[in-house]
Amino acid sequence: MGHRMFSRFSLLLGLAGLILLACTLPTTVTRGPTVVITAPLASPVSLRPADIEATKSAEATALGRPAPTSPWSTPLRPADIEATKSAEATAPGRPAPTSPWSTPLRPADIEATKNAEATALARSAPTPPSQVPTQPQPIPTAPLTASSQAVCLDETCMGDGVRLSYLIVTRPLFIEALTPFVNWKTTQGYRVGVVTVDWLNTRFAGRHLAERMKTGMHTLRRATGLRYVLLVGDTEVRIGDFSVRNVLQSYDLPAPWNVPTGFYTRKDSSRDEATVTDTYFVEDRDWDPQNTGRNPLPLQETNVLGEGRFEAAFFLGRWTVRRPAEIAPIMAKTQAVAPVSQILFTSDRTLSNGAPLGDWCLREPPPSASNPRAPCYGDAMGTVRLRLFESHAPWLRTESLFVDMNDPSQVDQLFNRFATFDGVIVGLYHGAYNCWVSGRLCPMMQTNDRTIRTFSNFHLSNSPLLVADGCYIAAFYAGAEDTVFESLLKAASGPATIAQAPNNYMFLSALRDGAPVGDAFWQSGACYFIWGNPIHLLGDPSVRALRGPGGQ
Repeated sequence: MGHRMFSRFSLLLGLAGLILLACTLPTTVTRGPTVVITAPLASPVSLRPADIEATKSAEATALGRPAPTSPWSTPLRPADIEATKSAEATAPGRPAPTSPWSTPLRPADIEATKNAEATALARSAPTPPSQVPTQPQPIPTAPLTASSQAVCLDETCMGDGVRLSYLIVTRPLFIEALTPFVNWKTTQGYRVGVVTVDWLNTRFAGRHLAERMKTGMHTLRRATGLRYVLLVGDTEVRIGDFSVRNVLQSYDLPAPWNVPTGFYTRKDSSRDEATVTDTYFVEDRDWDPQNTGRNPLPLQETNVLGEGRFEAAFFLGRWTVRRPAEIAPIMAKTQAVAPVSQILFTSDRTLSNGAPLGDWCLREPPPSASNPRAPCYGDAMGTVRLRLFESHAPWLRTESLFVDMNDPSQVDQLFNRFATFDGVIVGLYHGAYNCWVSGRLCPMMQTNDRTIRTFSNFHLSNSPLLVADGCYIAAFYAGAEDTVFESLLKAASGPATIAQAPNNYMFLSALRDGAPVGDAFWQSGACYFIWGNPIHLLGDPSVRALRGPGGQ
């Protein structure tokens, strides 16, 4: 008897120890299939309340949730166990125990414990990307409206024979508000598909959400032939801390407007510093083959002011909206875009007075992988303007305005030109997250009569494109407030697309020749790009901003 009592006591302790181990494993939630150990039971036996609550507690702890607060949520004492057994003794075929450990364990008890343990282990253990389910999982989404002319939504975009030219990646919150834009793009000849981040997150493999989004977009590109992608939604990374860890924290999806962005790290940056940008999505290549968690951008170079190159497989833009109502004014400006024949170059004189960085910049061959002369090809005001425009583009009218920011009359002249010029604007001014042109006052600056021109009370002409350089002005992900790019995009008047380009020379050269904004923007990174500011394009990537040589 003593040996049997000790053996059963040891078995109970062993099973309790396994459950405790499962409950203290890492709390990462994976998308692997749940593994449940099954075995035939001698007879169907109902689980006791204690068994059910122990299982709930084990699973809740493994998933990182608080354990249920019920009479069974605290560790059971031997007296509790025996009291439960005695209470159940009235069940048919279950005599009351004659000693604390004399009742044999039921098969149902053992199997329930095994199932709880196996479920907790399956939910806690890391799952290799190859084991992430490739079949669609049920997700909450919003159906297309009856009037939508979209070709497909989510899983139907993976159907045999589906062909797309334009993909919208968004959240269920925005699907209804996007219907007029989808229908308008359809009238323009595009075959438009709509997918949600929620679906991409469950449908495709990846080490984090941005990688699953990227994998899904390129899977759809290869299957459907799509050319353009528009991300519709904002994201938020805590301002002042653009570490890899903090960027990864922005990949949670509770905020219904959150459409996360990607990141990479530079050779010359600290281990924890991330460059946050949608550039991550456009290249169909793993940016972290060594599984470092840092996305060290491939093909990085260490030339002066340059850092690498990439090959875009599709052309991407973003509308940084948080409310459905913010879509309509952006759509209205986009629908009004037509290629223009005028371009304005303007700069703070302390940054450029219009002269090239050196006469040699006017003689350099065009940029290439073997000739990445960064100082020249980042110089839009001098090198690019003089080599590609002025007398070299007779089909366009080129203007220039270089401003002494200490002269209020010149500042007023600049803002008056912004208010009336309806061509492409290329601007180089100091900036911060929520101000551009001047750091003296934000969001814009003070004029001669000491009134402050802001994004809400200053009229901007409906330019098809603003190419703006300035520190942090494009960082749409920075904090909860709108940055300069976001404010200009959402304003009722002003530019329909806004760019901070990889390579000004190649970008403006392609625009001059009539290429769509997205094509020109992303192809300009094929040789090499400049790291001075992250690469961002807000707006519809398929619009054309400048007339080409043939007037198109």
